[in-house]
Amino acid sequence: MKDFSEQVQEIVTDALKFWEKSRLLYNGVLMVLVAGFWIVSIFTGTSPSFVNTVFALFFLAIIANLLYCTAYIADVFVQFSAYQTLWHKYRWILLAFGTFLAVLLASSLCYAMFFCRVCGK
Repeated sequence: MKDFSEQVQEIVTDALKFWEKSRLLYNGVLMVLVAGFWIVSIFTGTSPSFVNTVFALFFLAIIANLLYCTAYIADVFVQFSAYQTLWHKYRWILLAFGTFLAVLLASSLCYAMFFCRVCGK
């Protein structure tokens, strides 16, 4: 039987392998979504200034990646349980659900940032 530090190291390494590879998909989906909103706003003439857009998107990217990191909490917690083998098979569901929530949040924020006339534009 492994001692506790070896078990922690193995679980954390496994979580890092899965979630850091999946971060590319997560960020890619959000990047395509935001780029789509930005392109539509350019063609409709509602695009805010470039500098404001860059700062806002940089801030939102940081927030999105901080929220993504919360998946580690659930992942490591479940891997310490008796459901570790089952979790490896189905943890993509947490990724899909989290990405879906991020798309909803990003869509709302992009709409407000690029198209909302009441928001100070």
